Amino acid sequence: MPEVVLPPMPFGSDLALTALFLGAKEGLEVDYHNESSLTLARADIKPFIWKHGVVETLKSLGCGERMGMPLIPGGAGGTDGYVLGEKLKVWQGGLGERERKNLFEALLNFLMGSDFPEGLDPGSVSISRGRNLDIKVGGDIDPPRLVISDALYELGKFHGIKETRAGRPSMGRVRISISAPYSALLYASLLAFQVAFRGGDHPIYTFMTLHAEPGTELWSLGMIKEAFSNLLKFTRKQGSVIYEDPEAYRLALIYRILGRYAGKIEAFSEERCSIKITSFSKSAKRFFRVSEIPIALSEVPSVARAMESVGLREVEDIASALSSLIIASMHLISLSENPTPYEALMVSLKSLARAMMEANLRVALDETYGIFRRLDVEEVRLRMIGKSADVEGDFLSVEGREVKREELFREMRERVMNLKRVITRSV
Repeated sequence: MPEVVLPPMPFGSDLALTALFLGAKEGLEVDYHNESSLTLARADIKPFIWKHGVVETLKSLGCGERMGMPLIPGGAGGTDGYVLGEKLKVWQGGLGERERKNLFEALLNFLMGSDFPEGLDPGSVSISRGRNLDIKVGGDIDPPRLVISDALYELGKFHGIKETRAGRPSMGRVRISISAPYSALLYASLLAFQVAFRGGDHPIYTFMTLHAEPGTELWSLGMIKEAFSNLLKFTRKQGSVIYEDPEAYRLALIYRILGRYAGKIEAFSEERCSIKITSFSKSAKRFFRVSEIPIALSEVPSVARAMESVGLREVEDIASALSSLIIASMHLISLSENPTPYEALMVSLKSLARAMMEANLRVALDETYGIFRRLDVEEVRLRMIGKSADVEGDFLSVEGREVKREELFREMRERVMNLKRVITRSV
């Protein structure tokens, strides 16, 4: 049973785990390696088949479009340009759309032609301790700057630990290095799992990954893979609007998962796995973590049970309508010259979402009446239903289904108007 040591960096570990999980065919275990105290992933699969599964899955997700590349360019040491151009020889520079796609394809080809995941088991780890700490996982290549910046930021700021000996006196130096195939995997995963980008003086890069603590065994691979892939592609389509209200987007995704898997959601109950949406800001040659939105998969069936406990039986319809309305409000707040009606709707929609999670029917009823008082205004109602149809079209398109907008508009109008009937009928 092949084992792969996860890089000892929080975000790097999540990137690697997500790629390895998506490439596995059956169950996957996350565990500690006692000797090194590092985390590893283990799967009952032949190494070549695992590698092929990882590459094909990343290829199917693609590398996104119209998003800034999360890289530090340049040819000097300590940059992504140096690793990609001089060490891996897969990049000639450039940060445009064509260069992004070419880099992504070159990384996947490099990975496919390597011996990955062999040579990354616990025996490949070398740890040198002293005043300085050197950790090598299979090689001597620097990890992506985003990954290493995130891992060492707090060590440097609060404990005097640095990557180099240069500068003011420090408590010591930390160096984490990995093999060339592992580096290719992390760079390809950065591009594949990126879901949003916002430019400016301090651009923000956002990623969706899976997270599991050591001691976790994941078995619902098919459902988790499908849910993760759909949510990733769906989130890419929403663009920078997800930055406007992260908590609202978190609620929308919980209800979207519930609406999609309502009939078999209990399969998530025992899965100790989370979907994370993590954002980083770039400044000079470093990245800084600015936010993290966690969605525990085991939380979703508990929402279904809470709704059913107060008589809300049509879980799928309620969840789907609520998710679409929340995201529609986010878009209209961003697009409208007068966002006030949609901001008021958002307050009520979030309160309704939380009330159903807590099985608080009284608050759910109050917020439902408030929502529909605002939807009595024809312009607000038509724009909300129209944008909800667009949102639902985005969701269906990532599943490979195309539906005419007119049909979606009619369906969303019926679903939205049905929301009030379903909730008030439970009293």
